Amino acid sequence: MGRLVEGWGTELHWAWRNVRARGWRAGLTVALLAVGLAANTIVFSAADSLVFRRVSYPNADRLINFETRDAGTGRPGGGFGSSAVLDEWRKQTDLFTGVHGHLYKVIFLSGSGEPELVPAADITVGLIEMLGVRPRWGRGFVAGDERQTDVQAVLISESIARQRFGDPSIAVGRTIETTAEPLFVVGVMPASFRFPDGSQRIWRVFDPRGPLARNFGISLIARIAPGVSWEQLSQVMPLRSAAVLAAAGARPGVVAVPVPLRSARAVAEQRRMLFVLVGAALTLLLIACANTASLELAGALGRAKTCAIQLAVGAPRAALVRTALAEGICLVGAAASVAGVLANLGTGVLVRQLPRSLTGSPNPIDLDQRALLFMAVFAGLTWILAWLPVVAFVWRADLLDLLKMEGQSGAGGRGGAVGRRALTVAQVGLAVMLLVGSVLYVRTFRSTRCGSRPRHGRSRPRLPRRAAVSAGRRTGFSP
Repeated sequence: MGRLVEGWGTELHWAWRNVRARGWRAGLTVALLAVGLAANTIVFSAADSLVFRRVSYPNADRLINFETRDAGTGRPGGGFGSSAVLDEWRKQTDLFTGVHGHLYKVIFLSGSGEPELVPAADITVGLIEMLGVRPRWGRGFVAGDERQTDVQAVLISESIARQRFGDPSIAVGRTIETTAEPLFVVGVMPASFRFPDGSQRIWRVFDPRGPLARNFGISLIARIAPGVSWEQLSQVMPLRSAAVLAAAGARPGVVAVPVPLRSARAVAEQRRMLFVLVGAALTLLLIACANTASLELAGALGRAKTCAIQLAVGAPRAALVRTALAEGICLVGAAASVAGVLANLGTGVLVRQLPRSLTGSPNPIDLDQRALLFMAVFAGLTWILAWLPVVAFVWRADLLDLLKMEGQSGAGGRGGAVGRRALTVAQVGLAVMLLVGSVLYVRTFRSTRCGSRPRHGRSRPRLPRRAAVSAGRRTGFSP
């Protein structure tokens, strides 16, 4: 064991010496790979959030929304229902393990801090649990929370908790003043939680038959029961919906069909834009890997002679291979580390620059470490492929053959060096063109007029303060 550790220590030492001996070429290799890895990680992180995996709930493919359609023409008629419709669908336990409803709302917050208008969602008891998530602090809603009328039980986002109370862990049990009834915080959701899209920061419990649902159509969401396939549900729901809707007193002539979560469906234009950027990023990575391979092959002769001399003085061939692998690990590892920093910064910049229509996904855009790891492995394989000819040549050649090659390569060395440099310049130029094209594509998309931009406006309402909630009123909300 000691000899193995000592041997690897020696090989790592020689690998580091080889990296230092490369000089500026080592820095160029790391920079080329880092730019390619970072660009791909940023684009794939955005694509994962906006196209591939828009919702991050467990088994999200088993979650559906309800949509009504005209029984005769099949024309969509909306996805809202009444409390009676919700109750009737909850009876279909052979199709669903849970059926819940939610409303889109806006709440004026007052009290401590700046008055602000916050997007919110009114949700039924049990919806959070059906999604497969839990509050990070406190508890979820329980039966009875929706019947409180003097205060309203809410779950708040981590950002609201930090903004209003400083520390999310002390937000549970506190109240937030509004223009109506005060909000009583029973739990704080993790920063990654979003529902029904990316804008809501407060989730308030509501009774489908209570005042919060008055004059509002309820959006229905359900989880498919185990053993029921999407195809079976698509066939059974329209057949059963006539009786269900009739029992609920809904208007005749419509049928209900299951559709994927609205928040999980990407707009076609967004998908096309991201696919173009993914293609450009992949091309950029391929060019970076090609540049790296060119740099490796350009110095192959010198490294081959060095390896042959080491073999002549008794160095084991396996030790030289391990040294080469350690050298590659140093270069690719350094590139991956730099790429991680660049990708983290770039992802933040991308989120700030994209319009809200692209950042409303329930799966927030953040650094995708899986993409970075995959790209780093791809770069490592490219480096190994570039080294294979050198390893194979050294394994078979002897020192005399390599010394003879030095004299033969002297005459054509100048022309070969010029050719390699020209190829490298052309590849770098193409990579820069692709990067600039991607940036211009994003700028063009952002400059497209999409209506008013509310984030450029400000609202400063003067709201009356309300009395604090008494201790007696808090009894029903103890976490």
